Amino acid sequence: MLGTELTLLQKNMKQKTTEEMRSVIKSFSTYTGTKKAFFQERNINIHTFNYWQTKFNKQSSKSSSKKFIPLQVEKPGMDKIELFYPNGVRLVFPIDTHLKVLQGLVKSVS
Repeated sequence: MLGTELTLLQKNMKQKTTEEMRSVIKSFSTYTGTKKAFFQERNINIHTFNYWQTKFNKQSSKSSSKKFIPLQVEKPGMDKIELFYPNGVRLVFPIDTHLKVLQGLVKSVS
């Protein structure tokens, strides 16, 4: 009897492979029942699930993120700088206004 219980315990404690957990997490996204039922049906510990979900999210964000995003600025028509304050005040300055003036105005609000 002890040998059978030990075998069952070993099966329950089996380490899931990366692909198995990826599949589990993908199936969870379309699951309509409760979390508790999902984990019980698949014999998965919630902490194990959270670990793998976090790991996969980090991997996908690393592979899809870039350090720089190209930005295209069109100069035609840029003849003024506008500052909008949270209280509704709008200030308009010529494009050649010194940067220190603008920095001072922005800092005075924050």
